[in-house]
Amino acid sequence: YPDLIDAELTWIQVQSLSREQNNAIGRLVRGINADSTAWYFRILLHDIRAENNLPTAGESSEEYWREAMVTSADAWYVRSLSTLNTQDALEWAREAVSLDSANALYITNLVNLADIEGDFETAIEAAGRLAARRDRGTFWILYRAKLFCKLGRYAEALEESQRLIEIAPESYAGYSLRGKIL
Repeated sequence: YPDLIDAELTWIQVQSLSREQNNAIGRLVRGINADSTAWYFRILLHDIRAENNLPTAGESSEEYWREAMVTSADAWYVRSLSTLNTQDALEWAREAVSLDSANALYITNLVNLADIEGDFETAIEAAGRLAARRDRGTFWILYRAKLFCKLGRYAEALEESQRLIEIAPESYAGYSLRGKIL
């Protein structure tokens, strides 16, 4: 989906982390050539080159981003996708959610990055927001229940499994999880 910046940045990260740096760099360079204002491509290109001990070419656009985009939730979201550093990405995802707490895409990004970084309290809280909205049906309730189990918080996992049963009594997921917990 080259028209979707978040999908494009994610794909480029996958390429880079899969040791296909040349493909990732080529894609970024083509993106910059097509749109000279694409600060997110410049920043990710800088990160990939730095990560792989390659010479960085000029300004990473970090300064531009800081000055022009810092009050935009969209910019914080895109910034969280334009780095290989998941700790920084998590902080930027938090900022995006703080500026637009109703955006499910931003919250989902926060859950995923918090999970990657081992910040399970943030992941549980953000997944709770999505579960309350019923985004993706019962997925986020099940996610929270499994995370509670992973953390040894079985009473809370049991509560989530009961919620699953109440919302979707025809589904095996809540019953299966409850059986495993008990």
